[in-house]
Amino acid sequence: MGRARVGHAWFMTDAEPAAAIHVEPLHGRWAVRHAAHGDPLSVHDDCGEATRVAHTHARGRLRVLMRDLYGRVHEIAATRTGVDCQ
Repeated sequence: MGRARVGHAWFMTDAEPAAAIHVEPLHGRWAVRHAAHGDPLSVHDDCGEATRVAHTHARGRLRVLMRDLYGRVHEIAATRTGVDCQ
């Protein structure tokens, strides 16, 4: 899998989105969803909170991917304590 470092996160050049929990912008908030399901698992005002919840859903078995406000996809490591969601 190709990836490139972008700031604090990894930009996924050929991510496998079906094997992941996604954090993505949704009408000014942040949605957490499993790639295999259309509806969000939860919606949050804060991106950091959404990322923490995503890691809870991933349970260490799935990757957590975040789509930022510019449409870029980043893999967020489980040890990450803060996320810049620009």
